Amino acid sequence: MYTRLKMNSRIQEVIVAVTHIVVDPVISTLAVYIMIVVAHWVASNAYAHLCTHLSWTGLAFSIFTTPMPHCKALLWTMVNGSYVIDQMWLFLSVYVLNLLRKFNIPMKKEQPQVKEE
Repeated sequence: MYTRLKMNSRIQEVIVAVTHIVVDPVISTLAVYIMIVVAHWVASNAYAHLCTHLSWTGLAFSIFTTPMPHCKALLWTMVNGSYVIDQMWLFLSVYVLNLLRKFNIPMKKEQPQVKEE
């Protein structure tokens, strides 16, 4: 009984260690990705409202507001946020294709047709 309890506690220690090694980076990566998506969304909406307002006066003043520092910062956040979102989709698709490759499902090959004479 003592050995079994000792082995169970060792298994629990290994599970906890693996969880910290594998799960923690995944959770922190997802949190950063979600923050980037939210920042991209906020910057896109704020840029449309603050820098290029949808009105005739917004059109007239956009030549003055677009080069302002806050508009440049919002534009930088939009562009780089879009780039990170694109790269994450690329990474995710390569990862999924790599997982599917491990199944090694053969394609059905067509048999050559023999002509009857």
